[in-house]
Amino acid sequence: MGTSTSRRKVILAGVVVCGGFAACYWFFDREREAAYLANSPSCQIRILSRPERLAPPSRLPAEQADNPVLFADQYAKVRFKNATNRFLTVYAFSFFPEWEPEPSVRHAFIVDVEVRGAHGSVLDDSYPPHDVLQSIVPPKVPPAAELLARNPPTFTLRPGEGIDLPISILGKVRNRQRGLKSGTYTVRATVSYAEAPNGETKRVTSEPVTVTVTEEDIKATEAYWASLKNR
Repeated sequence: MGTSTSRRKVILAGVVVCGGFAACYWFFDREREAAYLANSPSCQIRILSRPERLAPPSRLPAEQADNPVLFADQYAKVRFKNATNRFLTVYAFSFFPEWEPEPSVRHAFIVDVEVRGAHGSVLDDSYPPHDVLQSIVPPKVPPAAELLARNPPTFTLRPGEGIDLPISILGKVRNRQRGLKSGTYTVRATVSYAEAPNGETKRVTSEPVTVTVTEEDIKATEAYWASLKNR
C-alpha cells in the first residue's frame, strides 16, 4: 500500500513538473512570436472608396464605380507598411533609366495576387475550359547575387511608414474566357522585396478579403468594352 502511494506521488510530481515546463515553453514561444511580429513588415489590401476609384486619370464610367470587374485595376491597393521598430532599406528590383529619369520606391516591390473561387481552388490563367483556373503569378524575384550585380538604388522606410502599391483585385480572372463568373472570390496579395545590404528576398502576405461579382457586373463590363471597339 505504501509503495503504491509513493508511486502515485512520484507520478503526480512528474505531471506537475511537465506541466510547468509546458507552460514555460508556451509563454516563451508566445514571447518569441510577439518579438518576431514586432520586427516584420505587414501588408493589407485596402478597398478604395468610390471617389478614389473615379479620381483622375480614370476615364471609366462613374455609374459603374462599384463594378469590381470593370474597375479591377482601380478597385483596391495593397498597403505595405514597415511595422518594425527599425529602418527598413530595400533594393529596387527593376529600373530603366532610359525610360524613367528617377527610380521610384514602387520599383522595390513585386506584388502577386491570389484569387480563390467559391470552392477554395486557386484560380489560374490556364486555357479554358479547365475548371481550376489560376490567377496567381509565381513571384519573379531575381537571385540576390544577380540583383546586387546591377548595383540598384535603395529606398528606406522609417518605422511605421508605408506605401500604397497598385494591384488588380481579380488578378488575371478578368473575363469569361479566363474563367470569370458570378460569385464571391477570396483575394490575397503577397509583396516581395529584397532587403539591403545582403539582398535577401522576403515576402509578406495580406489577410484575405472577399469580392463579390454579379452577372450584371460582367455584362456591364462586356458592354463597355464592346462600345469602345464599335466607335
